[in-house]
Amino acid sequence: MGIARGNLQREHQLRSRVFVHFGYASFMSDTLRIEASTSEAKLSAIEIVESGLSEFSPARRMELEVYAKEMLMPGECVFVEGASELHVLGSREAYALKLAPGGEEVSVLKEDLRKLMTEYIDTVRAIAKARQIEKLETLDMAKKVTHDKAGRLLERRCRALGVDHPTARRLFSLLLTLRHDTTRLVGVHGHRIIR
Repeated sequence: MGIARGNLQREHQLRSRVFVHFGYASFMSDTLRIEASTSEAKLSAIEIVESGLSEFSPARRMELEVYAKEMLMPGECVFVEGASELHVLGSREAYALKLAPGGEEVSVLKEDLRKLMTEYIDTVRAIAKARQIEKLETLDMAKKVTHDKAGRLLERRCRALGVDHPTARRLFSLLLTLRHDTTRLVGVHGHRIIR
């Protein structure tokens, strides 16, 4: 983990820091910072640093912002006491997740999530092609099961951050959107609460 952390820190230091404002989110070339819209939120901001983020389409950036804003809503997510920001740093091999100020950093290997992300996306694609209601219901349940499996995996990996299962599920949605362009998938938003 020491080598991975060193690589992630070096990658983070090498990123350029040119600000572009996009609504309520600030974009640095490969950084997205989303701030809470209320002072009652558990976290005040989520900062995401990922190679290629500046090349995301506006729809994909908005999708990422939506998932982050859901995590920032009061009462939606659980983290250790005293945390005010979540930093998500993507590298080629892993995501480093850190709560600020002074929180512990955890590393989640992309390879650990790859199978679950693939299974989730394949299920969503099958939902889009399904024509029978029974098949649709079965696939929707499979999608929920995969999301739960991913949530349990992240809950174990992120124990130091104090996340609960619903928070881990939301974190999976955020990481899935960061890794794959979910704006091109029909049916991926089936469980999102519309506010």
